[in-house]
Amino acid sequence: MLKKPDIITYCASQTEADIAINAGADHLILDHPSISLCSFIPPKPSDTIDSLNTLITYCKNTYPHITLSINCDILTHQNHLPLIKQLSALIQSNPVNFVRVQDVGLLYHFSKQCPTIYHAQMGNSSYLSVAEISNHATRQTLSMDLPHTDISLIQTKTNTPLEIVVHGHCLIQYSQRRFLSSLTNDSPNHSKQIHLLAEDEDYPGRRFTFLDNPHGHFMFAYFDRSLLNDTDELKDCNLSGWIIDTRGQDKQYWQSCITAYQNLCDPNPNLELAEKLFATIKDIAPRPLKPGFFRMNQTDKRRFKKVAHQAQDSQHVIGQVLDVVAKKRITILLKQTIKLGERFEVLHPKVESLTVEASMLWDVDNKVVKSAGVGELVQLPWVKGIQQHSLLLRTSEK
Repeated sequence: MLKKPDIITYCASQTEADIAINAGADHLILDHPSISLCSFIPPKPSDTIDSLNTLITYCKNTYPHITLSINCDILTHQNHLPLIKQLSALIQSNPVNFVRVQDVGLLYHFSKQCPTIYHAQMGNSSYLSVAEISNHATRQTLSMDLPHTDISLIQTKTNTPLEIVVHGHCLIQYSQRRFLSSLTNDSPNHSKQIHLLAEDEDYPGRRFTFLDNPHGHFMFAYFDRSLLNDTDELKDCNLSGWIIDTRGQDKQYWQSCITAYQNLCDPNPNLELAEKLFATIKDIAPRPLKPGFFRMNQTDKRRFKKVAHQAQDSQHVIGQVLDVVAKKRITILLKQTIKLGERFEVLHPKVESLTVEASMLWDVDNKVVKSAGVGELVQLPWVKGIQQHSLLLRTSEK
């Protein structure tokens, strides 16, 4: 029988708590920039972790039926230890339902003090891993990399409450190093937040979001994940929680998303309302809306299976692309000898039809050559659309 999932979202103030609850949320993730890895909240020098205490008390008194969890998904370094100590003291004096962590060490630490939710943005993608983590975590948030079929499999193989992010930005890169800090003319300030957009030159319209905050550097996909059009698959996963993560975005967008998913999880959703809300969300969304790997992985698996089959059966693969430098060159590891002037078909799951011409050949020392042999590395001119790991076949033999 389908269980009703929690509608979960982030909030960092009493005003945001009011908005989220009125929109339909029933589980609030309390967000503070000092312990929230991917926080869009500009840090305030005067603000301490103790401000969470006031927010917890307000939510408990105003909305006693609401589930509360504190977001502490930082990847812990030595400088964070005083904060961890403060948080431990806070939850002892003013308990919440859960503490959310990503760092495995913090999982072990906090699981001795209160119920925990393990939120892995990468990894923890098999039922074996989920089963082992469940010895320490009360609930788990699965990675956005998993397709719905894998989520359903994990659900059948384990006995732990699971959540996923159903709507919001998709983190695709993180580093503790603050790569954007050198782009500003201001004096170095590790507490300052930097927020930029960059467009992919090869794919006009794809605008990637970059964020530098006190915890490091973040790059987000050019689209927002949205599962509003994947109702059947989402419900089949039978999850305990649906997370809406629209931090840093317009309030109307956030409210509309919460209400849309609250309506969606109803046994008899209002279809007219669902259609109206989706139109609003799509219209004001900061980025295109896509299901991401929730569906795409299935397509990729079919494509890679087809490519692997073709490559295994073919005796005419001349080499594989090891490196791609856009608008310059590609590097090939050769399985056969090639000569200047030859043309090759590209075999890759993301490439429909593409050829590469050896109009020029360079060796690894950037010297021009007329041919290259088996086992050698050779460079060819770059062509738009070429993918790393592509296989090359002679055109007459494909």
